[in-house]
Amino acid sequence: MEPRKLHALFAALGGLILFLLLLFLLEIPQRISIGNQAQLAIQQLDRMRPPMIRVESLATGPATVQRLQAMQEAAGELEQRIRRYLEIARYNPELERRVRKFQQVSRAWLDDERAMLARRLQDTNSPELLEQHHRAVSSFLDALRVLAEGEAPIHADIDEGRRASYQLQALSVLFLLYLLGLFIFYQWHARRALRRAYEDLRASRKALAEREAFLSRTLDSIGDAVIVCDAEGRITRINPVAEALTGWSQSEVAGRPLAEVFSIVHARTRKAVENPVARVLREGKAVGLANHTVLIDRQGNEHHIADSAAPIRDAEGQVQGVILVFRDVTDEYRLQETLRRYSDELERSVAERTAELTHLNEELESFSYAVSHDLRAPLRSISGFARILQEDNREQLDEEGRDALDRITRAAGYMSELIDALLVLSRVGRRELRHQPVDISTMAEEILAGLAAASPERSVAWQVAENLQAEGDPELLRVLLDNLLGNAWKYTGRTEQARIEVDAFEDEAGWRWFRICDNGCGFDPARAERLFRPFQRLHGDEYEGTGVGLATVLRIVRRHGGEIRAEGRPGAGACFLFTLPEGRTDRAEPAGAPDLSR
Repeated sequence: MEPRKLHALFAALGGLILFLLLLFLLEIPQRISIGNQAQLAIQQLDRMRPPMIRVESLATGPATVQRLQAMQEAAGELEQRIRRYLEIARYNPELERRVRKFQQVSRAWLDDERAMLARRLQDTNSPELLEQHHRAVSSFLDALRVLAEGEAPIHADIDEGRRASYQLQALSVLFLLYLLGLFIFYQWHARRALRRAYEDLRASRKALAEREAFLSRTLDSIGDAVIVCDAEGRITRINPVAEALTGWSQSEVAGRPLAEVFSIVHARTRKAVENPVARVLREGKAVGLANHTVLIDRQGNEHHIADSAAPIRDAEGQVQGVILVFRDVTDEYRLQETLRRYSDELERSVAERTAELTHLNEELESFSYAVSHDLRAPLRSISGFARILQEDNREQLDEEGRDALDRITRAAGYMSELIDALLVLSRVGRRELRHQPVDISTMAEEILAGLAAASPERSVAWQVAENLQAEGDPELLRVLLDNLLGNAWKYTGRTEQARIEVDAFEDEAGWRWFRICDNGCGFDPARAERLFRPFQRLHGDEYEGTGVGLATVLRIVRRHGGEIRAEGRPGAGACFLFTLPEGRTDRAEPAGAPDLSR
């Protein structure tokens, strides 16, 4: 049931309940019933008087046996009416009491009348007869008076019954008026709701018309061609771009099968391509055209197209039609063909260049080997002859000669170290990387322990964080740590309570940085960019070195796709930080140089 009708039913039931409640509280049914019984009682009371008058008239007339019999019949009728009167009067205790009193008085009166009439039949001149006559008349008057006393409660009940009837009529009228008002109200409310529903319907129709117009304009404004078909594959709508590509107008294609308007073939094989709308209706899902599809328009012109078709479903998921969206990709197709040719040429060029680079790398490796062999032979001769001079002829040389000999020996040693460093630097660029897990903590501990064993006279404290893991080439990463830890060990040589720390942290961009810090001599931050250039040294001869170590470190980090940075202050130590791409947790760029202040 509609809510409005249900509310009306509840309101009517509420009015009926209130009506019945007022009837119960005002005792209207009981009072009307008492009034009806009082009507019967007054009618019965009025019926008492005729037999009483007949009995009295018979008693006062000539005394005959016939009159005595008639009086007896009238008295019997009166007694019968009194019993009926008593039955009716039981609804009211006061009235019942008065009727019983009337019954007693009537019986005494009738006894007196009978006795008087019987005496008159025997003796008409007896002095007691007159006295008995007076007593009978007095009893008759008492009976009439007692009978009249019953009228007061009866009339009171009749009046109360009338008032109850009036109240019932008033309540009934009010209830009917309430129902009428309720009916009128709900009719007005229904009309108002109907009017509102009509207005909503008209507004919905207007909004729907506007929406349809908007969707139509939107469809016409789409840069791609659009064709809409029904569930049978017949065209219902086509936008201007589709009209231009197919050569058909909206008025011409309405109701036509798509195949008559949308003729497509493969660009290379020239075989007909299956109608995409038919595929959607068959498979019930979105489909796309294969590459190299050509649309042949109404005039026979060809257009390379790319498209997709998707089902149009109703609220229950049933396919109601298909929308086909396609665009002219002729220029893109030609560009792709051109790019494909360029790509093939580029691949050939890359292959040729790769072969050339491979050949050059082989020549470079041969050259490096030759340089190493050709340079080391005279160096070994210089070092050997200098050592012979030092061992056999040192005492024959003066101070200046011995100093020159020491310089030759040191220069030869430095030259050997420089050759080794350059070979390592060249191998870093040519070596094929092997990516595998590397335990940085263990490797750093081993290198520091080796440095400590090589310099037992030094007391250097170091701290390496636990479980520092990286992904990269183990041999190259050892070269990297050898150089960085070797520099830290070297540049803390003149520092009391030297200390080296190795740890790692993660920046805001998710990159993991490994950090090697020392409290050595440090460097000028303004000259920091020179650190990683070959043969660039920021300190003098007081510290040994070739100037190639940090250049090697930079090349190793870049071979791994990472970054390296440095920060330091003169006399306050230095920190070197490097990160590897395998150490980051996302693909964001590094957050920038971290705060290295210690």
